[in-house]
Formats: sequence, structure tokens, C-alpha cells
Amino acid sequence: MSTKQQGYYTRHKLLAFLLDYYAEHGYPASIREMMPIINARWPDKPYYHLQALVDSGYVQHSGFHQPRTYVPANIVGEAWINGQRKLVTAV
Repeated sequence: MSTKQQGYYTRHKLLAFLLDYYAEHGYPASIREMMPIINARWPDKPYYHLQALVDSGYVQHSGFHQPRTYVPANIVGEAWINGQRKLVTAV
């Protein structure tokens, strides 16, 4: 698996965890709760992948220097766009 594919897989796994956690608990997961999901030893790895998800529009960040502020965007499903599988958000 290439590095790019591995990054996509990690972000997809992290996003699935965020959606499940938010649906089950009603509030976002903390960075420490995300770390074991993506096999991270340090908090910078979840931050890196979360920022990529924010830039892609799959996750919204509601505040800086506050805990539990990464909230999943309105995901409606997946689609093939330009030959790549992408998550589709509601507008």
C-alpha cells in the first residue's frame, strides 16, 4: 500500500470513528480517544489527519484551544468522482 493510500485509509478510519462516536455519545471524541484508532503514539498524528479532513470538508472545527471541537460534517454517502472514491457531504 502506498503512503497516499495509507493516509486515505487512516483518514477514512478516523472519520468512521468520529461519526460512530458522535452518534453514540452526542458529543465529539477527544484527541486521546482518537489515538488508539489510528495507532498513534503522540497527539500530533490525529491532529494532522483531522486537519486534512477539515480541509476536505468532512469535519468541522468549532473552536481553537478547546477540547472536543472536531465535529463531523453532514455526510450523506460515498461516490466515485474522477475515478476516486470520495465521501459526499450535504450542502
